[in-house]
Amino acid sequence: KSSSIDQYWSHSWAERSWKKLLLLLWLNNGTMAVIFSTFTALGVIPLYTLGFLPSVGGLANGAGEVSLWCMAAGLLGLLLGMLLWRPGKTVFIDKVCLNAVESVEGDGQMKQEGMLNIGACLKHSKSMLVLWDPSHAQQLQAIFELATFLKCHEGEKVHLDIRPTMLAPFLLLNLAGNVLIGVAQILVPFDHNWSIFLVAASFAPYFLACGCLLRSYFASVQGLKDQLGFFSIDDTVCLRCDRKILLECIHLWFGSIEDFERYVCIKVARVFSQRLGNFLCQYWMVVILSAPIFWAHLDMIAKAVVGEDYGTASLLAVTAFTWWLGILPAAYVLFIDLVAKSQRRQLRRTSRALKLCWRAVPPCALVLLLLVAGMYQTFCIRYITNAILGICIFAGTMIIPCYLVWRASTKNTSMFTPRTCEQANHA
Repeated sequence: KSSSIDQYWSHSWAERSWKKLLLLLWLNNGTMAVIFSTFTALGVIPLYTLGFLPSVGGLANGAGEVSLWCMAAGLLGLLLGMLLWRPGKTVFIDKVCLNAVESVEGDGQMKQEGMLNIGACLKHSKSMLVLWDPSHAQQLQAIFELATFLKCHEGEKVHLDIRPTMLAPFLLLNLAGNVLIGVAQILVPFDHNWSIFLVAASFAPYFLACGCLLRSYFASVQGLKDQLGFFSIDDTVCLRCDRKILLECIHLWFGSIEDFERYVCIKVARVFSQRLGNFLCQYWMVVILSAPIFWAHLDMIAKAVVGEDYGTASLLAVTAFTWWLGILPAAYVLFIDLVAKSQRRQLRRTSRALKLCWRAVPPCALVLLLLVAGMYQTFCIRYITNAILGICIFAGTMIIPCYLVWRASTKNTSMFTPRTCEQANHA
């Protein structure tokens, strides 16, 4: 027994289970898994430099033998951290905590008692995690849980996290793409001749796939605006036996069905608008996703140390942190902003050719941006007298604008404008 619950998990039963499970693993274990995997990758460097681990051949002329051990150790550490880490918190999820099976007599009394006590569980929950998908607003129990949690904690600082289940395939795609980019960095020497353009162009399909997922997400959010703006209990779905119990709970917590519908149209819609945009611009998430780029630099540092080229190792160390913590997060938010703007633009176009052009703008712009940053890095190293001074100038001049870009892109994360009280009352 417990007097309080650390986190209440709300979800839609209509969504696929693998998306929810993968997203829960990432949210609860992702940070610690990446920390563990990064230290695992760092621990491999002494083993490689001392000759305990062999090298592999590069793919391009002049690449020589390279190390892939830090990348492999990082991926293994990430998998183990995801599966084995156990966060120490108590959670409530209906599928586990409610008796969904009727008794032998068929009266389902235990389930009914559990449903009636959902409000009490929400009241004693310190935080709430909503696993959102396009069917969420049509699920009466899911909407009731969120509305009741907000009602119970009015006047308090609400610890509410809304994450779309679309994030699960989006994270997998980004992680796989960053691993491929990291491996390409190791196997193909980026000496900024034709090879860098070839490698960059080969990843255009990866950026296109990310853009497709984001466009689907933005379209779903616009659909949510319409669903919540004209919310009606009659349009929701629920098991017949559960609906009767939930209607009793609604009358108990909100007074009437009309007050509940008005609360959803205004308060719940406002929360969705604010929180659904927050996940797109979370710094820690970008750092976690781009960790394979950092592991790739560790492999290149290890190879430089084996060759006793400590100057190159120092350059690679500064480069790794600059790209991992500065340039990639800024490029990420710019890419999302461009996808959102191109989505609005193509909705106004009727020509299929123009729509395809607008879809190609964000990935092409991202590739161009990363190429320009890479060429600027090369210029600083090659044409400034001291290479160490050059890479420090590159890092200093990139971190500040990257920070400003990040701040500017994360100021307003509202996804849509919910209805006002006057509009709801008029409706």
